[in-house]
Amino acid sequence: MTVFNVPIPISIEIAKCNLTRMCNFVNLRVINRNKIMDMYKEYINPKLLSIDASKLNIFFSKMLDIKESLKKNVFKTNIKIRVNK
Repeated sequence: MTVFNVPIPISIEIAKCNLTRMCNFVNLRVINRNKIMDMYKEYINPKLLSIDASKLNIFFSKMLDIKESLKKNVFKTNIKIRVNK
């Protein structure tokens, strides 16, 4: 995950130094959805209830969970693209 206001000033400094290597602008360490929601409650809206997608799943039962969705739509798609090149 990246917070964009962090790498933009860094990229300007990189350009000023004429550095031409590939840069991966990802903030260090990982954070999960629950931690982000906890922070949202702490800083923005302490009354926020947790988000529950079970009602959505009742109406859209074909909706994949996040892990299966990533497999199907990101990783397997990229494998097919690489194989076809």
